Amino acid sequence: FMSSTFSERILLARKAKGLTQKELAQKAGVSQATISDIERGRNSSSLEVPALAKALGLSIDALATGKDFSAKEETSPITANDFAFIPLYDVLGSCGNGYINDHPEVKSKLAFRKDWLKETSLQEKHLSIITAHGDSMWPTINEGAILLLNSQFGRLESGKVYALLHNGEVRVKRLFAEFTGAWRIASDNPNKTLYPDNLVDAEAMSGLQ
Repeated sequence: FMSSTFSERILLARKAKGLTQKELAQKAGVSQATISDIERGRNSSSLEVPALAKALGLSIDALATGKDFSAKEETSPITANDFAFIPLYDVLGSCGNGYINDHPEVKSKLAFRKDWLKETSLQEKHLSIITAHGDSMWPTINEGAILLLNSQFGRLESGKVYALLHNGEVRVKRLFAEFTGAWRIASDNPNKTLYPDNLVDAEAMSGLQ
């Protein structure tokens, strides 16, 4: 089998070995960002080829040129053990002015591949699912969208989307750090007449979950 590009050969060989990008990066002594760039076709430096070939158990020639390249993936039946079942709560995350959810309960569970969770550095115990309500986050999030929440996100990062809980109201918004120390709670919907941004000072932010 001859793959058409170096990027495809790296991706196929990594998958065949059952490695995540992070694991391959560690074995080859390069950064995960390097692996990600290679697989996206953004980087094909010959300097990494020997290390990557060794980490993937391939010859340098096969990986670099595609000659006699073979990435055989051992297949096995998919079972329930391959999936994590994440609770879907009967909670509406408002993409608007906030939505009060009284006594939230788990109404079902949705299956996610464990290898995908591992690839994206998500831990099952920190995950939950809610449903989007409203259109203030359009076009990023549509009405009725299923939202996978990660409660172990670390520090707040400017420009990212969060589900916020305050006084029983759940809001899904994008947060921006201001130079004053305050945070701007913004909607992606460009109609700022209907969905204006709100500034919240650092003290008030401490009351948000």
